[in-house]
Amino acid sequence: MDLIVTKLSINAVKQLLQRADDDFQPPLSKQLNLTAYAEKLSQNADFVLLVDNNRTEGCIAFYTNLNGRFAYVTHYWISVTYRGRGLAIQMLNRLVTFVVNCCNEVRLEVSKTNPARFFYQKVGFQIAEDRGQKWLLFLPLSLNQKGV
Repeated sequence: MDLIVTKLSINAVKQLLQRADDDFQPPLSKQLNLTAYAEKLSQNADFVLLVDNNRTEGCIAFYTNLNGRFAYVTHYWISVTYRGRGLAIQMLNRLVTFVVNCCNEVRLEVSKTNPARFFYQKVGFQIAEDRGQKWLLFLPLSLNQKGV
């Protein structure tokens, strides 16, 4: 298994989003226009990919805001068959090592009903802002940090 940080084409992003679609509740395609989102991510985001046997089994899409010195995670997905193996934290650690020299924190937004919120809190994310149905969470980083 490999963890790769890269950029992706619109088609590659769209394929990942379509593959992850039903793993989200409600499905991603019910929440947003997958083609427009794929275009936005392809143009502006970097990706941490979990690749096994030449197949992407997980993805973190993130934007780096250098002025604000933070990375913003906009998409975090691991295929169902790869969950429960500690891979989500490995992916997050790869993201942290990639951004730690230019960012002071990692941010993401999570629904208050999303079970992933427990994972985020377990690895050190803190509530920055209550946004009604969602929380903005942040993970403070330090220069000597190698992971969470």
